[in-house]
Amino acid sequence: MGSCCTKLIEGKVTAVSHFKLKRGTKPERKELDSELLKLTDVKAALLIQKWFRVWSSKLRVRREIAWNVFQEIEYFGEHHQLKLSKMFKVLIEEFQDTAKVDFIQQRLINKAAGRPSVIDVDTSIKDLEIPQIIPNDYVGIVITLPYSSNKLQILVNDFRCGKIIHAAYVSQILRDTILKLKSRNNLYRITTTSVNKKVTIIGDLHGSLDDLLTIFHKNNLPSTTNPYVFNGDIVDRGPKCVEVCMIIFYCILVFPNHVFLNRGNHEDPILNRRYGFIKEITLRFRTYAKRLLKMFNILFKYLPLGSIIDNKILVVHGGISDELDLKKINQIPRTKFVSVIKPGSFFEVNEKCSWGYLLDLLWSDPSNQKGCTENEFRGSGKYFGPDITSNFLEENNLVLLIRSHECKVNGYEYTHDNQVLTIFSASNYYERGSNKGAFVIYRGDEKNLSIIPFVSNEDALNNLNIKDQIISLEISAFSKIKQMISLKLPELKEALSQYDKDGTGTVSAKDFSTCLGAVLKLKVPWRLIINRICDVDSDNMVHYENTFKILDLSRASKHPVADIVYANREILETIFRTFDVDNSGAITMQEFKDGMMILQRCTSHIFKEGDIAKIGKTMDFDKDGNIDINEFFEAFRISAYTW
Repeated sequence: MGSCCTKLIEGKVTAVSHFKLKRGTKPERKELDSELLKLTDVKAALLIQKWFRVWSSKLRVRREIAWNVFQEIEYFGEHHQLKLSKMFKVLIEEFQDTAKVDFIQQRLINKAAGRPSVIDVDTSIKDLEIPQIIPNDYVGIVITLPYSSNKLQILVNDFRCGKIIHAAYVSQILRDTILKLKSRNNLYRITTTSVNKKVTIIGDLHGSLDDLLTIFHKNNLPSTTNPYVFNGDIVDRGPKCVEVCMIIFYCILVFPNHVFLNRGNHEDPILNRRYGFIKEITLRFRTYAKRLLKMFNILFKYLPLGSIIDNKILVVHGGISDELDLKKINQIPRTKFVSVIKPGSFFEVNEKCSWGYLLDLLWSDPSNQKGCTENEFRGSGKYFGPDITSNFLEENNLVLLIRSHECKVNGYEYTHDNQVLTIFSASNYYERGSNKGAFVIYRGDEKNLSIIPFVSNEDALNNLNIKDQIISLEISAFSKIKQMISLKLPELKEALSQYDKDGTGTVSAKDFSTCLGAVLKLKVPWRLIINRICDVDSDNMVHYENTFKILDLSRASKHPVADIVYANREILETIFRTFDVDNSGAITMQEFKDGMMILQRCTSHIFKEGDIAKIGKTMDFDKDGNIDINEFFEAFRISAYTW
């Protein structure tokens, strides 16, 4: 720095001047002052950089904690659903072994398991079609033949503008897409050529139309020179599942050899009951919902299980296991599994193996640990280690596995020495600003993939600085924690009483964290977030009674019936949709009777057939012969007064 030698020692700035400080040498003093001023600026810059690193680190930790909360709650819900489904499967199997049932009961079991026979499915497509009798005042989207790229552009623009689509047109697209998919093998074989030199792979979209439109804006619509692979989970959770499905299915109809859709774990009627797709169809199409849902289920079972690009890259939704190879994947009778979670009670030995392989493909996750173990976090599928990946790729002459199934902060993540690439395309998945989406472009060289991260509604997000984005994430994450505490409040109070023998209403932060972890069964860093959700004093004691009041959870003692309904709302909705085997949006008296008869055979509770009929009629408040979901919840609320 000029004639000034600068040394940086342990973060401090010292200057050794070569100037001679003589009185009267103003130019020299002026130059020295300038050099010292520069050194002061350097010191300030270093301090600012140090402060910024600390600040950034704290924000990163806060973001990771919020992210951890979102992910734990998401997988907790899936795990709970799988445990529930497995319980019903065991009960139904025991029922089959201990009693002879009539035709109606067998039919109910098959429907409840989401597995109508292949013959029934194939012969019922025409019966399910909705006639194109369109009202004169209809101003929505119109689908005409033949399908074309120009009409695809119009369809995309119409959905972008918020136009609706009539159930008859949805039925038409579903019918024609099913016919295309029926001839597909379990694995697509995709080859890049001099014409189509690239392939774009899209991860989970979960009903996010904004993300799909963002991808098309950045990468153009599918065409013969711009092939796409959609890697499953296009439905559930998001608000626009119908629009996303219609666009992708229309793309398949226009470019059947250039647009490919793999099955994901959410292309399953059991998960659709819990995560919103059935609800969306029922609310939007009402009269025609029953038919459309059956057609969607038929389509889902015909979806191929993966894609192989240039004999180098395998694209599947979840992952692999130590028992899988390409030959076994090709041999899976995929059309027998309308639901992968509840595949039915009538298995042959080879079908049980196929079911296991299918679960591995759709539900598995990569792990840093070697070997292959059960995926207890999700409740299904496997954890596969880097050794499993290496062996699988080598034995099948592949070089890369591309999968989805997991939300990633940046929309993608490499693992297993860059042999596994996870792609997730739904941005803002947990909350605005929680994550980017991404898609990947393959151009014939697996070592030089182009990964494009993005955020839909980016302009709105840019209005928030980093700190505000993280605060927004935390508010949403901690709100979900509070909701889960409310669902488990009695159990939590009982656990806390073991540490608060004198009933003081206070326990240590450590003990409170232990109770939260044990009761909620979420693996989150409780000790780091206790201060954000609890009343903690200077001695690190949690005033949990005050905390419950602050969180507005004390309502349990004031409104016990409402609390019981609130705490059981998800399981009530699941039970309702299980009894509603035809997805009509209401439980018929016959469905209620059949369901109760099966349940009583599997439990110690005995109901007379006449009593079951009386109970059903009592729940039918408007006496229309059906029990809708509002009547179901109201009957539960009234009965709770006698608990």
